[in-house]
Amino acid sequence: MNETAARQFTDIVRQTAFEAHTFLRHGHYERVYENSLRNRLRKKDLVVEQQLPIEVRDDDGSVLGDFIADLVVNGELIVELKAVRALVD
Repeated sequence: MNETAARQFTDIVRQTAFEAHTFLRHGHYERVYENSLRNRLRKKDLVVEQQLPIEVRDDDGSVLGDFIADLVVNGELIVELKAVRALVD
């Protein structure tokens, strides 16, 4: 994927996340936002995997552990969501 296509792709995901937040507003658990974003991205014909375990390896190939991605979009973009009740300084 070239840089222009990558930017367009991430713009779609970012805008879709903003739309989900605008609809749901604040105060929900992270999983609610995650499910909403997954549903909305799938409606745009994107392939979305949820809670996908990804094996993390060191440069020599040894396994360091597993990372659970909230969402993986089209097998190319990892989306990690964070939900908080309030922002602090």
